[in-house]
This record gives sequence, C-alpha cells and structure tokens, in this order.
Amino acid sequence: MKTSYKIKALLISCLIIVSTLSLMQFYLVKATYQLKKEKYNDDLKIAAGKFYDVTHRKTKLSATIWANLQATIQLYIEGKVSRKDLLKAIMIKNDSVTRIANQYFSNISAKTPLLKNADYVERIDEVIIQVNGRNSILLARSGKPYIYFGHSAPKTDLLLLGGQSFSNSKWLVKIPPTNRLSLCKVFIFGSSYVNTSGWKRELFGQMASIFLLAVGLIVAVIILFYLMFSAIFRQKKIAEIQTDFANNITHELKTPLSSVSIIIKSLGKQEVQANPVLFNELLQSLSRQQIKIQQTVDSVLESATLTELKIEKTSINISTCLNEYAKSIFLDTHTLITDISPETFILRTHLPTLQNALNNLVENAVKYTPAGTTITLKAYSGDNYYIEVIDKGSGIAISQQTMIFNKFYRISEQNRHTVKGLGLGLYISKHAIEQLGGHLTLKSEPGSGSTFIIQLPIDENKGTSYRG
Repeated sequence: MKTSYKIKALLISCLIIVSTLSLMQFYLVKATYQLKKEKYNDDLKIAAGKFYDVTHRKTKLSATIWANLQATIQLYIEGKVSRKDLLKAIMIKNDSVTRIANQYFSNISAKTPLLKNADYVERIDEVIIQVNGRNSILLARSGKPYIYFGHSAPKTDLLLLGGQSFSNSKWLVKIPPTNRLSLCKVFIFGSSYVNTSGWKRELFGQMASIFLLAVGLIVAVIILFYLMFSAIFRQKKIAEIQTDFANNITHELKTPLSSVSIIIKSLGKQEVQANPVLFNELLQSLSRQQIKIQQTVDSVLESATLTELKIEKTSINISTCLNEYAKSIFLDTHTLITDISPETFILRTHLPTLQNALNNLVENAVKYTPAGTTITLKAYSGDNYYIEVIDKGSGIAISQQTMIFNKFYRISEQNRHTVKGLGLGLYISKHAIEQLGGHLTLKSEPGSGSTFIIQLPIDENKGTSYRG
C-alpha cells in the first residue's frame, strides 16, 4: 500500500475515533444532565415543601387569604363590589399578609442554597359560586390565575408542589335588587409551585466541571491527532527533500565525474600526450570539472557549517563596493542593470559574506529566467540599507514563498526539476544576511518576476554609517 493511501486510511480512522468519542461524551453528558435535573427538582420540591409547611404555620397564609377571599366574594354577591373590581379588592385586602409572607420567604431562601435561584408561588386557579344550586364561575382555570404569593412565570418554569381546595359551608345572603335570601356556597381551587426559571444557571454550575472535562478530553484527542499528523507530514516532507537532494547531488556529481573519467583515460593515450595542444585542452577541461565538483561539495559543507561562521564587520563604502561587484559579473545569456544610490554610503558590514549572498541571488536569477532578459541590481537607503535583485522570470506562487528559503527545498514542476541545483543557494543567502544582522525577503507574483530584498541595518546612533 502506498504511503499516501496509508495516511488517508489513518486520517479516516482518526476522524471515526474522534466522532465516536464525541458521541459517547455527548450521551454521557446528556444522561448526567437529565439525572442531575431530576435530582435538582426533587431536592427543590423538598426544600420548598419545608418552606411551605413552615410559612403556613408561621403566617397562616392560606387561611387568611382564603378567608379574605370569601369575605370579598360575599360583598360581590351582595352587590357591594363589582365583578371588575373583585380581584383588585382581594389584592388590597391581602396586601399586608402577602408582604409578610414574601419577606419571610426571602429570609428563608437566603439561608437555603437551592432556593436562591427559585421563587415560591401560590395562586388561586378557579373560583366557583353556587347560588340556589346554580354555578357561576368568577375565575376560570383557562384564564389568568390570581397569584397571591410570589411572581408570575411561564408554565414551563413552574414545578408543581401540590393542589389546594376550599369550600365553605352554605350560608344565606341577600341578593339585590329584591334582597331575597338565597342559599350560597363558594368553591376555591388553588395550587402551589416553585418557579424554576433559575434552574439552568444552577444546573450548569453543577455541570460545569463535567462539561469542561468532556470538552477538554475531546480537544486533547484532537490536538494529539493534529500533532501526530503534523509530525507525519513533516517527516514525509523531510523524506521527500532528502530523496530530492540525493537525486540532485547525484546528478550534479555524476556528470563532472563522468567527464573526469573520460578525460583521465584520454590523457593516458600516447596520441594525446604527443599532441601538446590537445593535452592542454584536456587539462583545462579537467580543471573546470574539478572546480565544478569542488563548488558542489563546498555548497553542501557551507550549508552544514553556516551557523558556526563568525564574521567581523568593517566600515566600507557600500555604494562603491556594489558598483565594483556589478562590473566583476559576466553574464553570457542575460544583461545586468545597476541602479545604486547614493554615490557614497558608509556601512558597517562584512563584504565577503554579502558578496556570497549576492552571488547566490544573481545565480538563482540566471537559472530561473529566460535567456535574453535583464537582471537588475538596485540599492538605496532609507530606515535601513536595501539591496534588491530583480528578475523577469515566471515568478513564485505565494504558497511556495515561505518554503524557498528552507534547506534543500526546490520548486518542482510535476516532480521534474528542469533547472540544476541542490536547493542551497537561497538558504545560504538568507543565513548569510542574518549573520550581518539583516533580513532577506521576497516579493513575487506568478508571471511578474521576483524581487529578492536584502535589508541591512543602519545604526546612526553609534556612528556606524555615514551618508555622503
């Protein structure tokens, strides 16, 4: 099985594991939540029930309320209170006792943790008056109940504690306008609840540690999988780079070594030794191949020991040095254009290290731009001193720009490298500029060429640079 298929299979397996673990955690948290909610409701009922018993024993709330209600209803039957003002009259009559009971509940709930986020509610749901055997509904169950203790709340937030009913014995009342005595009886139906609108806050407080633990476990597993795949892809990339490097260096060394082998065999022939001109040409060719092999080996060694190099900066006229450097470069297939200003600029740096970086950048521009195009060497001063190597090649994709300075990295074209090289030039240049205290960056777009920018520091406070 190919490595890519193995990685895909591993990725799918990890996704299945994470999904299964997430579902298990979800159902466990949900089940725990339901159990805690049921227990919370049971505990709340017990706490509220104790309060109900104590409150009614201490304040005689229900007896007082219902007695006042009966008296007000009798006034209504006798025509002394209109139906419209009936509930208002009841509320006024019960105001003092409800205030006492509410205050008592506040004192109790402050000492009872479960009741801090709850509200005790007592209400009358239905009132029926029976006069001479005929029923008249003053308050219907389908209507708005009369809450004489607590506050109104949605039905979904009310937890029923119990129901109450009251009916008085029959009594005779005078019913206007005839003032004829009639037999009357009152039926009152009420209920008590706990308003659990604060249950979510209470329950979530209890569930916070469980929820965080469940989420933390899933996040930890995802992070572990992420780190694992990052390591796998990183190792895969390193393996590809190493394989690519081995192929490139084999190619870079095999060609000159083959030439050296042929030249050595040719030098051993008598007819070659007898021809001084041919003999010298072969020796020069052998020297060129030796230089090429030496340059390849030096590049690899330099990349391995780059961080160990120590440089000593000196003050130089960077403008003059760059102009002289440009004159020393001979390009067979390209034209070098210079744009260096100002004419005199003293900078503290290490010229051989800077020239080494420039050599790699110019060589890179020659390799990756069509023959006959121009390469520009531009320099100018600002907050720092800038040196730019500008080419008119095909440009570099944004996705590749962060990696081209990596060791042995080369931009591939469908796994085929059309340009020779080891992928060390830009890596060496970047580290060389960093040793000078500067930065090497890239500006490029596909189809618009590339600009490599060397940024060298100017320390005017210490007098290490001079502009003339």
